[in-house]
Amino acid sequence: MTPIQTTERLLCEIREVMRQNDEQTRLPQNAFYLQNDRVVCGDRSLGESRYPYDADGLVVWARSSGVIEACESTFHIFRPLYYAEDASVSFVAGLPLEDGTCDVVSVLGGGRQLRESVERYVVYGTDCAYYITDCDPLLLSVRLHVDSEKHIHLTFSAKNKTEQTQRFYLASVIEAILRFRQSEGFWEKMSKFGYEKDGSFLLRSNTDCLVINRANEGVAPISHTRTTGKHDVLGSGRLLSDAEALRDGAFVRVRKATNSTDVPVAAEMLWYELPAGDSVRLEYELSYYHDMEQAQAECGACVDMAAIDRALQEKAEQDCKCFDRLKVQFSDWHDGVAGNVAARFMRNVQKQVDFCALGKNYAGNLIGMRDVMQQLEQSLIWNPQKSREKMVTALQYILEEGRPPRQFSLPVGGAMPEMDLRMFIDQGAWILSTLYAYLAYTDDYSILQEPCSYYVVNEQNTRVVRKSDRADTVLEHVLHIMSYLISNIDPDTGCLRILFGDWNDSVDKLGKTSKAGQKYGNGVSVMASLQLYRNCKEVCEILRRVGGYEDRISRYNTVRKQLEEGLQQYAVQRSGDARRILHGWGDDRGYFVGSFCDPDGEDRISATAQSFWTICGMLEKDPSLKDDIMQAFRRLDGPYGLLTFDKPFPRDVADVVGRIANIVPGTYENAGTYVHSAMFACMAMFMMGESDYAWNEIRRAMVVTHDNCSMTPFVMPNSYCYNPEYGIDGESMGDWYTGSGTVLLKAVIKYGFGVAPDLNGVRIQTARTMPCDTATLCVTVKGHPIELHYAKAASGDTRTYYVD
Repeated sequence: MTPIQTTERLLCEIREVMRQNDEQTRLPQNAFYLQNDRVVCGDRSLGESRYPYDADGLVVWARSSGVIEACESTFHIFRPLYYAEDASVSFVAGLPLEDGTCDVVSVLGGGRQLRESVERYVVYGTDCAYYITDCDPLLLSVRLHVDSEKHIHLTFSAKNKTEQTQRFYLASVIEAILRFRQSEGFWEKMSKFGYEKDGSFLLRSNTDCLVINRANEGVAPISHTRTTGKHDVLGSGRLLSDAEALRDGAFVRVRKATNSTDVPVAAEMLWYELPAGDSVRLEYELSYYHDMEQAQAECGACVDMAAIDRALQEKAEQDCKCFDRLKVQFSDWHDGVAGNVAARFMRNVQKQVDFCALGKNYAGNLIGMRDVMQQLEQSLIWNPQKSREKMVTALQYILEEGRPPRQFSLPVGGAMPEMDLRMFIDQGAWILSTLYAYLAYTDDYSILQEPCSYYVVNEQNTRVVRKSDRADTVLEHVLHIMSYLISNIDPDTGCLRILFGDWNDSVDKLGKTSKAGQKYGNGVSVMASLQLYRNCKEVCEILRRVGGYEDRISRYNTVRKQLEEGLQQYAVQRSGDARRILHGWGDDRGYFVGSFCDPDGEDRISATAQSFWTICGMLEKDPSLKDDIMQAFRRLDGPYGLLTFDKPFPRDVADVVGRIANIVPGTYENAGTYVHSAMFACMAMFMMGESDYAWNEIRRAMVVTHDNCSMTPFVMPNSYCYNPEYGIDGESMGDWYTGSGTVLLKAVIKYGFGVAPDLNGVRIQTARTMPCDTATLCVTVKGHPIELHYAKAASGDTRTYYVD
């Protein structure tokens, strides 16, 4: 099937699903599920959607606004778009008018003309995106995908819908930044060039190049002009939406090379006379290089459209096979979520997690160590081999003393990586738990013998690192991480010092001290202390399986007991009969956060402290704390779900608690519904037997239940914000790059369905209640497929299990 035939089929399906407007396919903001794991996004009243297409670290973002962005690690091919700027990639069509000008139609939707009257949709699938624009007399589309060789493919198609020959033009304008950053300054224009060479375009900045090759299929154009200067397209206009060339159907002038006095672009305009019912296809293949000679050699290369279509079909089949290793199915939820929507949403979240786990970026140029480890803990369920590779890669970037960086980059060409060396205490804790999960799911202990290297900090410049001469194994890295964490236990309280911060990044002043000669004091993170408490148990289990580490096991058990006693004595605060799990405390316990009396005098609750007290096993030591924790969760209930703190921090305590006090109240971590945190709480509620409460919070957290969502309506956002003063009512601050998706899957699989592998086997303990009458989970554990079917009994509390 040709791209334009697929476009026609999709358009028919879109119109039918929108006509039916069925709850089994309907998503917020005029979006719907289609067949074959596709989603259609129409015009929306709030925000925009986006989808990543990637290969080996290259990420191309397809936005529903028509903007296309692209980068690999710190290298940007197309820049992120800011207000009042043209999109980096534009495809338009022009239809002649009686006055000699043209009616201009934006196909992607970016830079659209004010007088356009079209029907426009974006269809996202795991393999490719289709931008569809239906207007009289043409059906137009652009298909976007990335192949395994990291080539970007843009297929521009047009079909004449009428019974008469139609005259029109198809035009493309492509501008590239090609820099290891997102922006450029005045003098950098001199290093940017645009050439027309061997029938192709070559755009370059210094030695970094983008080659654009193209092929035509169908009716040949009656005229074809090209230029490399952006002013030749804009003319007297300032943006593509009022470009003189697009309005007049001819470039103001044409140039084969551009530098310095203009912005280099790859722009061409092809005029057609297309017979009735006929179609034309323009195939653009974009490839980038960090070597000028290699780029020049690729100019004029053949574009094999049949091979491109075959490769795309193979990718679709591979994606389906990969994601089918985990299947979650629901009947309709009792509180109104359609079963089909819930199941397909989980599938989309799989893609979200897979992308975050295996890419070379994470919400910016760098990869967050804790971020990628949390993503890998779920992606390993359906993609164990690539997840294994990424775990080993990430471990290569820790420092010799066992301290992982907060963030790191995967550099190009042997350059030293860029690292964020702020001393967040919790990075290693996430690594250890993820490695344990990998072993529990796969039984692949060979990963422990994988060779791993280290980095060291340059003594003259502590922001710069160099490769260490030392190397050992993954297992030795585990032991060094444990040693680093244990070395930061405060001997006075037996709890883990927070240093610069923990998972809640914005609470980053608890570790500060005024003591001379000390960078950090003995302020504590209760959450990180609980994580280390769990890590001791996890690493001891691993070492028992490996054998020969009895001294280490004894040492870690002693540390675990020390943490347990310290947490029980210092982390539980009392006020009369009420008890509170503290978020943490400052130097020498001079002040508390998440306490009955915080530095601003407020009685404040921290969500993560309550959650991890349960998740990490401390609640087992005193089950009576359950009532206090559940009471805390009820106080944390906000209009869009559980809040990080029940009360925001005011600005005047920023010097004590950190950046969180500078965040607008009700947003992000400062008493907003930070979904990642809310999912931690759901895990805890499942463990306490409060599954009705947990499922309700999961329902509220899933964006498919939010009519006023401002981000992509089919993957998890990072937050839901609420602040009437600024007109904020349920909007989100980000999507895709967020931990909320991975912890949603974890909450559903491990705690909802109750499938929890460990090193000795697998425990299946389904939650006390489920949100629907029937549900199915298919997952592979230790190489064995498990298919779990749940069916609600007619009455009574007795549960029956059937094992085949």
